[in-house]
Amino acid sequence: MKAIDTRGKFEEILNRESLIINNNTLENICKLKEGAKTCRYIMLREKSFICAKRTILKDALDSLVAENRMTAQGDNCLGLGDLIFNATKKENTEESSEEDKKEEKY
Repeated sequence: MKAIDTRGKFEEILNRESLIINNNTLENICKLKEGAKTCRYIMLREKSFICAKRTILKDALDSLVAENRMTAQGDNCLGLGDLIFNATKKENTEESSEEDKKEEKY
């Protein structure tokens, strides 16, 4: 498993309201309590579940699945929360487009 350095961000992740998974999504998309079909990115916090797919924890969870160390194997959706990518591909070539250069928010 890959070691990750959360540098104090773990608590911040757990407290992000945008990552809370509602009960309907937990049942129908995340497949909670359905063995290998269950989403690998579900995390439990005090009174709710959150989605860790778009966080610094993603790679560590993917690594656990690759090593077959988790029952939950699912990757069932795009994830919750905001994740910002900076794409600056080939800025000075004909292959580059404005879409490649702009900041995308998912």
